[in-house]
Amino acid sequence: MSHLDPQLLAQPARLAAVDRTRRVLAGMALPLDGVARLAARLVGTPMGAICLVSSDEDLLVGAYGVPHAFLRDRHLPLEYSIGKYVVSGGDVVSAVEDLREDPELRAHALVNQLGLRSFLGTPLTDASGAPVGSLVVLDRVPRRWTNEDIATVLEIAEVLAPAGPVGRGHRGLPDVELGPLLESTLEAFVAADVDGAVVGWNVAAEGMFGWPVGEALGRRFADLFRPQAGGAPLWPPAPDEPAPGGGEPRRVTGYGRHRDGHEFPVEAFLTRIPSRSGPLLCGFLLDVSEQATLRRDAVRRGRLLETLLDSLLTGVAACNPDGQIVVANRALRDWYGLPDGWEPFPLLDASRTIRDLDGRLLDPEEVPLIRAWRGETVRDECILVPALDGTDVRAFRVNAHPMTDPEGRSLGAVAALHDITAQLRDERFRDGHLEVVRALAFAADLPEALTATLATLCDLLGGSGGEAWLSDEVTDTLQPAARWPQDGWECAYCGDLAGRCVRESASLRDVDPDSRVPCLALPVRAGSAVLGALVLCAPDGVVDDVGVAFAEAVVDQLAAYLSRRRAAELRTELGRSKDDFVALVGHEMRTPLTSIGSYAELLLGGAAHWSDDERQMLEAIARNTAGLRAIVEDLLDLAAIESGHADIREDAVDLAGVARAELAALAAVAEGNGVALDDGLPAALPLRGDRDRLRLLAANLLSNAVKYSPDGGHVEVSGRTEGDIVEFSVIDGGVGIPPAERDRLFRRFFRASNARDRGIAGTGLGLSISRAIVEAHGGTLTLTDRGPAGHGTIATVRLPRRTP
Repeated sequence: MSHLDPQLLAQPARLAAVDRTRRVLAGMALPLDGVARLAARLVGTPMGAICLVSSDEDLLVGAYGVPHAFLRDRHLPLEYSIGKYVVSGGDVVSAVEDLREDPELRAHALVNQLGLRSFLGTPLTDASGAPVGSLVVLDRVPRRWTNEDIATVLEIAEVLAPAGPVGRGHRGLPDVELGPLLESTLEAFVAADVDGAVVGWNVAAEGMFGWPVGEALGRRFADLFRPQAGGAPLWPPAPDEPAPGGGEPRRVTGYGRHRDGHEFPVEAFLTRIPSRSGPLLCGFLLDVSEQATLRRDAVRRGRLLETLLDSLLTGVAACNPDGQIVVANRALRDWYGLPDGWEPFPLLDASRTIRDLDGRLLDPEEVPLIRAWRGETVRDECILVPALDGTDVRAFRVNAHPMTDPEGRSLGAVAALHDITAQLRDERFRDGHLEVVRALAFAADLPEALTATLATLCDLLGGSGGEAWLSDEVTDTLQPAARWPQDGWECAYCGDLAGRCVRESASLRDVDPDSRVPCLALPVRAGSAVLGALVLCAPDGVVDDVGVAFAEAVVDQLAAYLSRRRAAELRTELGRSKDDFVALVGHEMRTPLTSIGSYAELLLGGAAHWSDDERQMLEAIARNTAGLRAIVEDLLDLAAIESGHADIREDAVDLAGVARAELAALAAVAEGNGVALDDGLPAALPLRGDRDRLRLLAANLLSNAVKYSPDGGHVEVSGRTEGDIVEFSVIDGGVGIPPAERDRLFRRFFRASNARDRGIAGTGLGLSISRAIVEAHGGTLTLTDRGPAGHGTIATVRLPRRTP
C-alpha cells in the first residue's frame, strides 16, 4: 500500500537538498531525457520519468513518453506526482502492480486522466542521503514487476544519485564511472568540444556511422550530422553566447553521414553541459531509417484511413491514451460543428452534455467512449448528443472499443456513432399513429375522438395545444368541435387559420400575429370534400416537412373515421327508413289486400255467372293478392325476428322429419323441372326450436335449390349431429352464385344477376328470412360453391341442439 509523508516532503533540509541536486543534474554530461527513455525501454514501459519532488510540485528533469501537456514547462502540480509516494515510502524500491487496487492511488489524477495502472520507482538521494526525487517507470496496464525490472531501475538510478547516505560505502554522483554504462547502451553516444571536434564515441556510434573510435575522435561533428534544412546551427556556440551552466535537452532531427558516404535519417537528443575543458555538446543519436520508412507508410495508411472514414455516413471518433479526442471523421465533424483544422480536445469536455434517451445527463464514467478508453467494450448504447453550439440534438447508437498494442498497452479508444434520430422519430410517429387508430376505434363519441387526436399530435410535434374545427352541413360554416388541453388554453387565431386551411384545402404553416407562436393547420379531407381542419400551436418551433407528413397521415385516419361515422349514421338512418317502410307496408297494405283477396274468393265462388275471361281475371286477382299478402307476411315476420320482438318457441323438433315433409311437398314441382331429390338425412335430427319457423327455413332452402336448377339437376339433402351441433345441408347443381355478389345475398330484396337473367321468379326475401330464423336460434347459415362458378351451391345450417 502506498504511503504519503507530508512532513517529510516539507522538511527545509530536504528542500535545500532538492535545490542543490537540481543544479548538479543540470551540469551532468548526460541527457536526462535519454536516461528516462533508456529506463523505460529496458523495462518495457511506455513512460519513464526523473523528477525532483519539492513541497508543492514535481520538476521533470528527464521524461520519456509523458504527454506533451505535462512537458510545457516541466513543472507539475503535486496532485500529478507519483514521485512523492516514492520519496515518502523510504524504501529502496516502490512498486504498485495495479493503482486501481491501491486505496491511496485509485483516485489519482494520472489514473483518471491518463489511464495509468502501474509504476516502479526508486528514490534519488543527494550525497547526504536526503531523498530529493525519484526515477519512475510507468505503464497503462496492471503489471507484476520482476526482479530483473527492479535491478534494471536500481542500476540506472545509480548513475543519477547515490543509493544511500554518505558513510555507508556509497559513492556520490561525481565519482560514478559512466563509460561502461555508455558502452552498454544500444543508442549511439557522441560528445563534441567547443571546436566541434568529436571527443566521445561509443560502440553503438561506431556501428551507426562506420567509424572506429580511433578514427572518429577528432572528426568534426558537423561532418557526421547535419540538422534538417532551416534548423539552427548546433555547434560551436556563438562568440557572444554566455558560457553554459547546463541546459535543457533538445530533440533535433537531421541526417547522419556514414563512412561510405550515404546519408540516413537521425533523431538526436542533445544537451550542452559544462566541463573543465569548456562546454561540451553531448547526446544520444538514433538511426530512424526504419522509423522513417514506417512513418511514410503510416502517413499513406493514415491518408487512406482518413479518406475511408470521411466517406462513411456513420460518425467515428477516437481518443489517444491521454484522453484527447484526436479523430473525428467528416460525418461527425459536419454535424458536431468542428471547423477545419480543429485541435484535439479533452474527451471529458466533450462528454459533459451527453444524455441517455430519457434525457438524463450521463456521468462521465457512463459515456461509451470514456468506458472504452478505460478498457470496456460497449455495444448498442443509445445516447443523445448536442452539437457544439447546442442547437441540434441527435440520437446515436454507439459501439465503442478500447485500442491496445500487441503488448496490451492502451492506445486509446474508438467509437462508431450511428445516427438513429430519424429512426427513433419514425418509431415515435408510428406509435403515435397507432395510438390515434386505437383512440378512434374505442372513442365513445366524436369529441373524445377529436381530443385524443389533438393530444397525440401535440405530444409528438411539441405543440402546446390545438383545436378541431368541423363544417356544419346545415349552416355551411366552420364550428369548433374539440380543444386540447380542454382547460385554460385558448387560441384566438385558430379559427381564422382553420378557415383559410379549409378554403385552400392545403396544410398551412403560419405564425399567430399577436403571440408570435408558430401554428400548423391541417385540412380534414374525404375525397374532394373538406370536412374541417385541425390547428396545432407549436411553441418549440415550426414543424418540419417530416412532421407535417406525419400529421397529415394522422388526419387522414381522422377523415376516414369521420367518413365511417357518417356512413354508419346513414346506414342506421337507412335501416330505420326500411323498418318504417316495412311497418307501413305491413300495416297499411295488409288490410286492403286481405279485403281484395276475400272479395276475389267470394266472386270466384259464383263461377257459373262468369265468362271464361272474367273467371281468369278473378283468378289472377286472387293469385297476385295472395302473393302480395305472402310478401307482406314475410316482411313483418322478418322485421319481428330482426328486432327481437318475435316469439321463438322451444319445441322438441326432429329437423330430419321436418325436412322430409318439405321434400315430399316439393316432389311434384321437382319432377316437373326435371330435378331429382336425394334424401341423405339420418333417421332423426333432434333439437329444440320453433317448429313452424324451422319448417319455413327448410322450405325456403329446398325450394331455392329446386327453383335455381331450372334445367334439371340433382338436389341432395343431408344432415348429421356433431357434439352439441346439428348440421343440415342442401346441395344443388344449379346456376351457382356470382363471386362479386356473394356478400349481398342475404340483403332484403336482393336477387343474384344470373337468376334475373334466367327469369327465375322470386322476391329476394327467402335467404334474409332464413338467416334471421337461424340466427334467432343461435346458429349460422353459410353459402359456398359446390365446384367451379355456375355449378351449384351448398347451403349449410348449423344449430345448437339444446336438448333437455
